[in-house]
Amino acid sequence: MLVKFVFDAPSATEVWLAGSFNNWSQSKSNPAYPAVPLAQNARVVMSLDPATGYWIATIPLAPGRYQYKYVVDTSNWKEDPNTPEHVDDGFGGQNSIVMVTMPSGEKEAPEEKAPEPVQ
Repeated sequence: MLVKFVFDAPSATEVWLAGSFNNWSQSKSNPAYPAVPLAQNARVVMSLDPATGYWIATIPLAPGRYQYKYVVDTSNWKEDPNTPEHVDDGFGGQNSIVMVTMPSGEKEAPEEKAPEPVQ
């Protein structure tokens, strides 16, 4: 599922997304771009919409519950003020939560099983 993240920070010079889906990575050596399969430990760069001041990233996520924060200008970790669920981050702040579910009526593709050996 493609999940869109939007953060309001018009005066920021750089924003990226870090969370449990990429091991909280800020690594610049392996960037992941919107709508491309998200590699483990890949930084998710957000793009600024100059008309709105919103930073936007759309990433593919499997169904599940994920924690995340926005990293503003390299070192300011910010929770998402627009998500209803947060959890303690263990550092005196809060992590935002996103729940990714399959749309009703859709099913996940079944796992492919290796054929049984012929005897």
